[in-house]
Amino acid sequence: MTTNSQKIGNAGAGFNYRKFLSDHGILIGLIAIVAGLSIFTPSFMTSRNVINVLRQVSCIGMATIGVGILIIMGQIDLAIGSTFALSGVVAGLAISTASVHGASSALLAHHDAGFDIFHSRENRRLQPHPGVSLVVHDTGNWSADESMKLVENWLQTGRQIDGIAAMADCQLIGVVTAVENAGRIGNLILTGMDCDQPIMAAIEAGKVDSSIWQDGIGQGENAIRLALDAANGKEVKDYLLPFEVCTKDNIEHYKKLAVTRDALARKYF
Repeated sequence: MTTNSQKIGNAGAGFNYRKFLSDHGILIGLIAIVAGLSIFTPSFMTSRNVINVLRQVSCIGMATIGVGILIIMGQIDLAIGSTFALSGVVAGLAISTASVHGASSALLAHHDAGFDIFHSRENRRLQPHPGVSLVVHDTGNWSADESMKLVENWLQTGRQIDGIAAMADCQLIGVVTAVENAGRIGNLILTGMDCDQPIMAAIEAGKVDSSIWQDGIGQGENAIRLALDAANGKEVKDYLLPFEVCTKDNIEHYKKLAVTRDALARKYF
């Protein structure tokens, strides 16, 4: 004979709280953090802040997609930090090979990941260009607003600054605002990375000199191809897609590529 108390006990035993927290603890924590910040910080859930946060995580988010495929396959890739560093080196070279008259200085708003490696590489890259030096750097926290404030302060120090390279266009948006407010558009070489729409418009307007284009579609296609080859037991070798420099001279080509890229981003993200 089964009593009501036994039924209630059995029903309670059917729900495993520990397993529920183990499976959904991160989601519950995220919801709690978002709710708390929304209550105590009125500007947290504004569209401007949400867009800013998405911009900050976009580069890391794209990198984790490729790493996620490798981890699923039981592999690992340690080259992500070096890839971020290389992108900054390419941006630095874009400045150092540009037409800067007389002795010049390069300013870099970089990302903090792998910075020690990047800093030594960047200085080595600048050695063949004795008139170009790295005079100041900061992360800008991947924020347009913070990058703008940093550059405003740097420009007011009186340092000789002839060019600014940003590791991401989300930083460069703030850099352009600061330089424009200082009345120095056209006097500084400005370059970024990602070919975001606002920066491509700025390139067309003559406010920005260049931005580094990454073939995200090619990266995704070849990552899947290599993953399938590895899963099928085929030999897999390194496959590199070169960075490309988008300037006013070739902007129309990259605007067409950006249409496809942005359509995919809207569809899946």
